[in-house]
Amino acid sequence: TELRFDITDYVQSLSREELADLNFVIDADASIQLNARESQIAPKVAITNLPIPSDLPSGVVRKTVNVLDIQMSYLYAGDGSKPTFLLLHGQPAHAYMFRNVMPMLAQHGTVVVPDYAGSGFSTHFSTDHLTMYDHSNYLAAFIEVLETTGEIKKNKLIILEHEVGGLPGVHYARTHKNKVLGLVFSEAWLDTCPAHLEAEGVCSSESLLPPGAYQELWNQCVYPSFECTCDVVMPSVFMNPVVLSTVMTMSGIGPEVIQKYGEPYTYDPLCTDVGGVMSFPRHIPCGSNCPNQPPGLETIYQDNLAALKTWDVKKLLLVHDWDDLSVEDLSGPLNKERIDYAESLYANMSSSCIGLSGHLAAEDTPYNIAKRIIEWGQDNGFF
Repeated sequence: TELRFDITDYVQSLSREELADLNFVIDADASIQLNARESQIAPKVAITNLPIPSDLPSGVVRKTVNVLDIQMSYLYAGDGSKPTFLLLHGQPAHAYMFRNVMPMLAQHGTVVVPDYAGSGFSTHFSTDHLTMYDHSNYLAAFIEVLETTGEIKKNKLIILEHEVGGLPGVHYARTHKNKVLGLVFSEAWLDTCPAHLEAEGVCSSESLLPPGAYQELWNQCVYPSFECTCDVVMPSVFMNPVVLSTVMTMSGIGPEVIQKYGEPYTYDPLCTDVGGVMSFPRHIPCGSNCPNQPPGLETIYQDNLAALKTWDVKKLLLVHDWDDLSVEDLSGPLNKERIDYAESLYANMSSSCIGLSGHLAAEDTPYNIAKRIIEWGQDNGFF
């Protein structure tokens, strides 16, 4: 928490010119054009002439498809003839983070990794009016389109939910149960908080944010103000190379990879192209301690949890390390006790260690992530 606030103070002290040097800025001739098409969800800004990453592994291609009123970008590997691994990114990330996980999984199925609406190379939004329900609707429509084209095999989905990207992912899964073979959770925000740890203020069973400073920041700043979210979260976390290379990973990532994470975005003090990205932190359930949170967040979160506890679909919890001090999620240390609690709480939940890794675990241990998922899938007869 102290590190994040220190970075925030530093970024806020910079001039506009210094911000331009610090953050990732697209070429000066990259144009930003208003999308004149009306939307029932939110005004949008379509970003054109963005460079497409060229360092994707062999067999992984980037595609785009029209979904409802936007265009969604996605990475694809396979031919649609096998069960589909659907990998859903959290923040601060987009589909690019899973590029090195894809080739090994593609030996056992088709791999589809979308950029969520407003993230990565999907259509960007000028406001953050998107809700988790909107993200779920776009995701459902995306899957339906790819089922129609044959790129996704119907009723054969293995969904990996990373961090906050798991919220719309679980909502989709529980409303389309017949399509899902299994669920994989990587830093997913589940209830992993036994009653005695909640009483000690270590974690919360009703919130994705830990008690204390995070809940206070979100309730007083992030929920009520788009500007606050833009000024605090965007420069200090989502597009800060120091954070990406040292806090988000254990192994560290080089400047070329950092550039790829920031490539779809231009940092603008008005946040004109990151409204979709901002919708994620502004729609994190915070529980009864946060009266300023948007309505409906607690309902979708609790409905998701209730479904996962009783639904007998196979579930896998990827654990970064068994060491109590090494494994963390935003709601506190995810130690062995909390892992055991999760396995007892959710039907057919098992866990597997992927090794020491940071928030962007797919950068640190892509081989282990793919290997653990394949082993689990083979054990359950998915392929």
